[in-house]
Amino acid sequence: MAFKPVTMSDSAVCVSPYDPAIDDEQTDWAKYGETWLKGNWREHVKVRDGEALTEFVVGVIPPDEMSKISDECRSADGTYREEEARWRCFCWALRDIRGWPVEVPKIKRDGVEYVDPKWLRTTFVRGLRKVALHIGASAWAYNQLTEEEIKN
Repeated sequence: MAFKPVTMSDSAVCVSPYDPAIDDEQTDWAKYGETWLKGNWREHVKVRDGEALTEFVVGVIPPDEMSKISDECRSADGTYREEEARWRCFCWALRDIRGWPVEVPKIKRDGVEYVDPKWLRTTFVRGLRKVALHIGASAWAYNQLTEEEIKN
């Protein structure tokens, strides 16, 4: 597995397809998937009139933690506990939630600000878990080298 050699302060913004503000009929999810890592996804996501998106800022997960997640989520029989890996990536990568109805509590780890994992566990454990797992998958993707980056 190849992880990005980037600084801990790097980040990207993504949205959840489960956001009720998004007009699914007008949104081009395929284009969003192709463009979100480059930061030019906004033109492909259509928001319902009078609504506002909830934006998730995901950042770099420390490479040792990424390795740990990858190793610990692989069972002895070779199967992968994907849901657990996504949840852990969500908790490690989330830097901010923009457009959340209440103030999002933060903590600092090694000089980097993160959304408080304790708050995430209580807020996203039930009804919002599918949102967390989707954002966790996005965080995993953000922390991987792309084919283009590998070629260079």
